[in-house]
Amino acid sequence: MTPEPKRFVRPIDLWMTPLPDLMRCTITGWGSTRESEQERFGLVGVNVSILSSVDCNEYYGGRVRASMFCAGKDEGGADACQGDSGGPLSCFTGTRHELAGLVSWGVGCGRAKRPGVYTKVQEHVEWISGIMSESGPGLIPLVCCS
Repeated sequence: MTPEPKRFVRPIDLWMTPLPDLMRCTITGWGSTRESEQERFGLVGVNVSILSSVDCNEYYGGRVRASMFCAGKDEGGADACQGDSGGPLSCFTGTRHELAGLVSWGVGCGRAKRPGVYTKVQEHVEWISGIMSESGPGLIPLVCCS
Protein backbone atom coordinates (compact mmCIF):
# COMPACT_ATOMS: atom_id res chain seq x y z
CA MET A 1 0.00 0.00 0.00
CA THR A 2 1.51 3.32 -1.03
CA PRO A 3 0.07 6.46 0.60
CA GLU A 4 -1.34 8.99 -1.86
CA PRO A 5 -0.15 12.60 -1.60
CA LYS A 6 -2.71 14.95 -0.08
CA ARG A 7 -3.24 18.67 -0.63
CA PHE A 8 -3.28 19.45 3.08
CA VAL A 9 -0.93 18.17 5.75
CA ARG A 10 -1.32 18.79 9.47
CA PRO A 11 0.00 17.27 12.70
CA ILE A 12 -1.61 13.97 13.62
CA ASP A 13 -3.78 13.75 16.74
CA LEU A 14 -2.52 11.56 19.58
CA TRP A 15 -4.40 8.42 20.64
CA MET A 16 -5.69 9.02 24.17
CA THR A 17 -7.45 5.80 25.24
CA PRO A 18 -6.57 2.09 25.53
CA LEU A 19 -6.29 0.37 22.16
CA PRO A 20 -8.88 -2.35 21.55
CA ASP A 21 -7.52 -5.79 20.67
CA LEU A 22 -7.79 -6.65 16.96
CA MET A 23 -8.21 -3.01 15.90
CA ARG A 24 -6.77 -2.54 12.42
CA CYS A 25 -4.10 0.13 12.13
CA THR A 26 -1.43 1.20 9.64
CA ILE A 27 2.35 1.32 9.93
CA THR A 28 4.15 3.68 7.55
CA GLY A 29 7.85 4.05 6.97
CA TRP A 30 10.81 4.28 4.63
CA GLY A 31 12.46 1.06 5.80
CA SER A 32 12.92 -2.35 4.22
CA THR A 33 9.88 -4.34 3.22
CA ARG A 34 11.55 -7.73 3.81
CA GLU A 35 14.06 -8.94 6.34
CA SER A 36 16.68 -9.71 3.69
CA GLU A 37 16.37 -6.39 1.81
CA GLN A 38 18.45 -3.28 2.15
CA GLU A 39 16.65 -0.08 3.15
CA ARG A 40 14.22 1.39 0.63
CA PHE A 41 13.86 5.02 -0.27
CA GLY A 42 10.10 5.26 -0.70
CA LEU A 43 7.29 5.65 1.80
CA VAL A 44 5.23 2.47 2.19
CA GLY A 45 2.48 1.35 4.54
CA VAL A 46 1.00 -1.91 5.76
CA ASN A 47 -2.15 -2.75 7.70
CA VAL A 48 -1.78 -4.66 10.97
CA SER A 49 -4.00 -5.66 13.89
CA ILE A 50 -3.45 -4.79 17.56
CA LEU A 51 -2.75 -7.99 19.51
CA SER A 52 -3.74 -8.69 23.10
CA SER A 53 -1.08 -8.14 25.77
CA VAL A 54 -1.47 -11.82 26.73
CA ASP A 55 -0.61 -13.01 23.20
CA CYS A 56 2.11 -10.39 22.87
CA ASN A 57 3.85 -11.52 26.06
CA GLU A 58 3.41 -15.17 25.15
CA TYR A 59 5.31 -14.54 21.91
CA TYR A 60 8.07 -12.61 23.69
CA GLY A 61 8.38 -14.44 27.02
CA GLY A 62 6.96 -11.64 29.18
CA ARG A 63 9.36 -8.93 27.93
CA VAL A 64 6.64 -6.57 26.67
CA ARG A 65 5.95 -3.89 29.31
CA ALA A 66 2.67 -2.10 30.01
CA SER A 67 3.94 0.93 28.05
CA MET A 68 4.24 -1.22 24.90
CA PHE A 69 1.93 -3.22 22.64
CA CYS A 70 2.22 -5.64 19.73
CA ALA A 71 0.74 -5.36 16.26
CA GLY A 72 0.98 -7.61 13.25
CA LYS A 73 -0.56 -10.84 12.02
CA ASP A 74 -0.21 -14.27 13.66
CA GLU A 75 0.78 -15.75 10.30
CA GLY A 76 3.37 -13.00 9.72
CA GLY A 77 3.87 -11.01 6.56
CA ALA A 78 2.92 -7.57 7.94
CA ASP A 79 5.44 -5.71 10.09
CA ALA A 80 7.80 -2.79 10.41
CA CYS A 81 11.40 -3.57 9.43
CA GLN A 82 14.92 -2.13 9.43
CA GLY A 83 14.79 1.62 8.84
CA ASP A 84 11.27 2.03 10.28
CA SER A 85 12.23 2.53 13.96
CA GLY A 86 10.52 5.52 15.55
CA GLY A 87 7.95 5.65 12.76
CA PRO A 88 4.18 5.89 13.23
CA LEU A 89 1.49 3.33 13.79
CA SER A 90 -1.80 5.16 13.23
CA CYS A 91 -5.36 3.99 13.72
CA PHE A 92 -8.47 5.32 12.00
CA THR A 93 -11.23 6.40 14.39
CA GLY A 94 -13.93 6.74 11.76
CA THR A 95 -13.24 10.43 11.18
CA ARG A 96 -9.45 10.75 11.34
CA HIS A 97 -6.18 8.92 11.89
CA GLU A 98 -4.56 9.15 15.32
CA LEU A 99 -1.00 8.29 16.33
CA ALA A 100 -1.29 5.23 18.59
CA GLY A 101 2.24 3.82 18.52
CA LEU A 102 5.87 4.27 17.56
CA VAL A 103 7.90 1.46 16.02
CA SER A 104 10.16 0.13 18.77
CA TRP A 105 11.48 -3.43 18.35
CA GLY A 106 10.78 -6.98 17.24
CA VAL A 107 12.44 -10.16 16.05
CA GLY A 108 13.10 -10.09 12.33
CA CYS A 109 10.50 -8.64 9.97
CA GLY A 110 7.10 -10.13 9.32
CA ARG A 111 7.80 -13.47 11.00
CA ALA A 112 4.92 -15.68 12.14
CA LYS A 113 4.18 -15.27 15.87
CA ARG A 114 6.80 -12.49 16.10
CA PRO A 115 4.76 -9.28 15.81
CA GLY A 116 6.25 -5.81 15.96
CA VAL A 117 6.45 -4.12 19.36
CA TYR A 118 5.42 -0.46 19.65
CA THR A 119 5.60 2.28 22.25
CA LYS A 120 2.09 3.21 23.47
CA VAL A 121 1.62 6.90 22.69
CA GLN A 122 -1.23 7.19 25.23
CA GLU A 123 1.29 6.46 28.03
CA HIS A 124 3.38 9.49 27.04
CA VAL A 125 0.84 12.16 26.03
CA GLU A 126 1.69 14.44 28.95
CA TRP A 127 5.42 14.34 28.16
CA ILE A 128 4.82 14.85 24.42
CA SER A 129 2.52 17.80 25.09
CA GLY A 130 5.10 19.38 27.41
CA ILE A 131 7.90 19.05 24.86
CA MET A 132 5.73 20.37 22.03
CA SER A 133 4.56 23.42 23.98
CA GLU A 134 8.17 24.25 24.97
CA SER A 135 9.17 24.13 21.29
CA GLY A 136 7.67 27.49 20.45
CA PRO A 137 4.55 28.99 18.96
CA GLY A 138 4.92 27.28 15.58
CA LEU A 139 4.54 23.80 17.08
CA ILE A 140 1.27 23.41 18.95
CA PRO A 141 0.25 19.83 19.76
CA LEU A 142 -3.24 18.69 18.80
CA VAL A 143 -3.97 16.48 21.78
CA CYS A 144 -7.31 17.66 23.07
CA CYS A 145 -10.86 16.92 22.71
CA SER A 146 -13.14 17.41 19.73
